Amino acid sequence: MKRFSNVGQLSNLRGFDALTQGETAVEELLLSKCNEFKSKRIGFNKTRLAILMSLDESDISEWVGVCSDLEGSTIGVNQKKVLRFFAERIFRDHVTEEMAEELMINTLLRKEEYGIEGAVKSLTGYLKCGRITPVTQTYLEISEENEKGVVIYHEPRK
Repeated sequence: MKRFSNVGQLSNLRGFDALTQGETAVEELLLSKCNEFKSKRIGFNKTRLAILMSLDESDISEWVGVCSDLEGSTIGVNQKKVLRFFAERIFRDHVTEEMAEELMINTLLRKEEYGIEGAVKSLTGYLKCGRITPVTQTYLEISEENEKGVVIYHEPRK
């Protein structure tokens, strides 16, 4: 397997921008993990896991705040972009605008069920549980929760 010598060799990975967010330290960690595991995908997942474990709770609080601010309003093009930006910032993976809207609905569901602090704690527990799931799986889980109107998943399934 070829050794990766610069981050440019990894920049075509799906979710690269959402994971690295232009942060040199994260780009270096990604390069290191890809070389350590001799795989772009495994390196991406290991880097994402490390970043999620070190995620600052204030980022999640900010996400809950953005969702709360948009609650009850019509979600326009600009709001969808804002949601996507913040969702990628906390999930550190590629998120579509549709996924971001479902994540917002789910965040509001958690806020309704647990209050603001409880919603932050619930999302923090999910993101920092030490296991990662693809955002697509998270999307399916939250869509199910949104449909049923109740929080079912507290951390990714094995």
